[in-house]
Amino acid sequence: MKKIITLLFLSILIASCTQSKEKQDLSFRYTGINWDKYEGHTIDIVVGDTTIAGVHSVTDKVIIKNGTFKISDTLKQIRNAYFGLYSPEGKYVYKQEFILEPGELELDL
Repeated sequence: MKKIITLLFLSILIASCTQSKEKQDLSFRYTGINWDKYEGHTIDIVVGDTTIAGVHSVTDKVIIKNGTFKISDTLKQIRNAYFGLYSPEGKYVYKQEFILEPGELELDL
């Protein structure tokens, strides 16, 4: 009886310790609606680069058309990032820090 209980316990322990082989989906899709005020502006997502140069890398850049935009990509990891908003002439308008993570998000102004 002791052997059966020990074997049962060991099998449960081994089963709980094995790692899942499922690959985590790190894709994201951000959609903006009612952004008519910023028609023609450019919005992008900028993440901090960890190289010695400290250069920022742009994840995605889109132009707001008909008051909407869609940004989608796949992440290597969850990171701190910034939404950057620029005028049609390329001048800085606004920046907002956020956590860039997988999933769907709708930004409604």
